[in-house]
Amino acid sequence: MTDDIKPAFDPSQPFEPVQTANSGGDKPAFDPTKPFAPGAAPAAPAGGFLNTAKEGAKGLLRGAAGFAGDIGEAVAGPFGPSHHAANLMADLGFGERPKTEPTYGQQLSHAAGIEANPQAGTAGRYAGAVGETLGDPSSYFGPGGWLSKILMGAAAGAGGEAAAQAAEGTGWEGPARAAGSLAAGPVTARVAKPQLAPAQQMLTDRGITQMTPGQLTGGLLKDFEDKLTSVPILGNFIQNSRGRSIESFNRSVANQALEPIGETLNRRTAAGHDTIGEVRDKLSHAYDQLVPHLELRPDRQWFRDLGDIYQRNVQMLPQAQIEQYQRIIDQRLGRPAPLNGEKVKTIESELNHLAGKYSQSSDGAQQLLGEALQDTVTAIRSNLERMNPAYAAELGNINAGYAMYARMRTAAANRRGSEGVFSPGDLLTAVKRADRSVGKGSFARGDALMQDFAEAGQRVLPSKVPDSGTPGRALMSLATAGGLGYLNPKVLAGVGAATLPYNRPAMALLNRYVRPTTGARAAYSQAGRGVGTLRPLLQSNPFGSSPNPFAP
Repeated sequence: MTDDIKPAFDPSQPFEPVQTANSGGDKPAFDPTKPFAPGAAPAAPAGGFLNTAKEGAKGLLRGAAGFAGDIGEAVAGPFGPSHHAANLMADLGFGERPKTEPTYGQQLSHAAGIEANPQAGTAGRYAGAVGETLGDPSSYFGPGGWLSKILMGAAAGAGGEAAAQAAEGTGWEGPARAAGSLAAGPVTARVAKPQLAPAQQMLTDRGITQMTPGQLTGGLLKDFEDKLTSVPILGNFIQNSRGRSIESFNRSVANQALEPIGETLNRRTAAGHDTIGEVRDKLSHAYDQLVPHLELRPDRQWFRDLGDIYQRNVQMLPQAQIEQYQRIIDQRLGRPAPLNGEKVKTIESELNHLAGKYSQSSDGAQQLLGEALQDTVTAIRSNLERMNPAYAAELGNINAGYAMYARMRTAAANRRGSEGVFSPGDLLTAVKRADRSVGKGSFARGDALMQDFAEAGQRVLPSKVPDSGTPGRALMSLATAGGLGYLNPKVLAGVGAATLPYNRPAMALLNRYVRPTTGARAAYSQAGRGVGTLRPLLQSNPFGSSPNPFAP
């Protein structure tokens, strides 16, 4: 080794630091003689209430700036910062693709110093996203009030930010933000007030308060609920709850019959015979108040009505029933003459009794006789309205209630062994039978009295009237089903939890929640389904993340 060649490392010589291009002055790149000093840690996210509020305020201003920028870009058209015209020419092979510039909104935000802080904490990022949505005037387009728009905008901003954070670092932050914003508003609107199908909506409108989750939603959930009815214990709870939905249907029919006279069914009245009796008694009481002031006086319309009844019903009967009808009418109405209210009430009561008796007969001729007698009662009431104009409005309300009561009574009579509880199908049959139009035309058109409600119930509620079982009976079914495995505490706990939506208080709470509402919740729901749901897409970049174009 020669003297002019320096060895790579000489342990006899003291250490001399090597100077590098990046080291300033005499500072070595690494000095093993000094203790290790760690480099500066990355800046911690800026959190705290004040920083979060600051990000929210800047977000509001960015929203306004973005809206102003959108207007500017709309005016600039294809020659704006996005260079749509130049990009199109490049696609066609004319010239190079230009570099995309910051949008007008981004330029305004940069000039005003209101860009989002990249070091903001999670709360700050959410506050900025929500503020940016609420600060954009386009968030307030579409139906609904101011409060509903604010709620929807906040949900859309938070939903977009949550989706963007979940997709952070994947390159899909932009599409995720767009999807989250679009989904959050409508989804939250449906949570605020779920949108029901027309049949379920009609039933809730009419006060049915005991529909199961499957009956309320329909579709796959109802099919799944149907299958669960075969599961021991849980199946009995579901059948029980469906029985309560039928009882609630019966109560709703009763309340519709009482509504014209301003009455409602007692909350403690059981469905069935007690309900039928209470409706009859309340209608009769309302009629009794008018009886002293009423008088029946035969007029041309009276004889025309009786003639129609004879041609439409009576002459279609066998001779024995024709004579029976004539005998009943002659004995009670006698020769045409004015009758006072008390006498009319007695006649009506007797005819109603006979009409109900014959309508329940298994003999078709007797059923038609019952219908003819019921039509005669209707003719009497029509005459009372015409002959007593001072009480015509009250009589009209009572008659409207009686018409619905008659259908309700027939439906209850059709269902043997149910103690007066009837199904929607029973009511629909009674509605059809009560249709006196030519060829049942009103029923064929779908506009017979109570037909729409009966059909809605038939689509949603069970066609059978379930037996009113009890949880105790459910436990008995466990043994008969050979389900001793259900005695496992974990299994019992799971089945018990699954029965919770099917107890009476839970079903009442669920039905109350989906019932039509007014005020902020309904308005928010309306806005969540309106034009405003498209706004998040206009504010997002669905093709990639949106970094600060002015960042170094």
